[in-house]
Amino acid sequence: KIYALEKEYGSLIRGALARTMKGRKTGPAPSGRLISFAGGMQTLAKGVATKLGEGVFRGNANVTGLQRDGQGWRVVLAGDTDVFTAKRVVLAVPAHVAANLLEPLNTHVAATLRDIHYPPVASVALGFRREQVEHPLDGFGFLIPRRCGVETLGSLFSSTLFPERAPAGHILLTSFIGGRRNPAIAGLTSEELEQRVRRDLSPLLGLHGEPVWRRISYWPQAIPQYELGHLERVAAVEQALAGYGILLRANWRDGISVSNCVQAARELAAQQSGHPPSRA
Repeated sequence: KIYALEKEYGSLIRGALARTMKGRKTGPAPSGRLISFAGGMQTLAKGVATKLGEGVFRGNANVTGLQRDGQGWRVVLAGDTDVFTAKRVVLAVPAHVAANLLEPLNTHVAATLRDIHYPPVASVALGFRREQVEHPLDGFGFLIPRRCGVETLGSLFSSTLFPERAPAGHILLTSFIGGRRNPAIAGLTSEELEQRVRRDLSPLLGLHGEPVWRRISYWPQAIPQYELGHLERVAAVEQALAGYGILLRANWRDGISVSNCVQAARELAAQQSGHPPSRA
């Protein structure tokens, strides 16, 4: 998006001003902000499943293959227990999963998708009593540049951002460690990940004592990297699949945030149905 602004308007500042003025004329422009739900982010997926209904939505279905069926497709589930037929198939899956499904169709597309790198990232959520933290936590959180020599990527003040994320008199910090420049975390235990995050946060936030609650989540393939040549790779995949009735929508293609994915899904649904995108 930054590249597109500079290319279209000649500078980021002019582009940002132009988009702002356009938003005032056509309605509120989308703004970057964190979103969540009282029951956790799974609320969004459950809501979509409920809206579709049991006759349409099928969960816990491991798709193992796509096969041409005349002008359409046969979607094969694990163990050949069931097969679905469709004129068009939308692959809203990680790049490496799409690669496995598309390899029998086009080995070059599969290889291109596997070039999209997903580094490991761990989320370290720590709860403390309020008196254990000197910092007022009066903000969003912070990111830490690598040149500072700190291993933790950043931390969100979760209990400040969202209500009821911690009991009264307590706070919740959600920190991230790993990423493209620190893949070595793949060999660390949960205890080691926590120790490294606490080592980094303690002098910055004034942490004292042991956390009263902790949860460490680890993703070996976390966030797709939009590295040099990424746009060209995506364009090559789209061109190779043109006319096949296979549509791609995922965070490696349309932006990594939840809002990016929701917006891309609306636009695709509108494109396929012939109706304007819903704002519901």
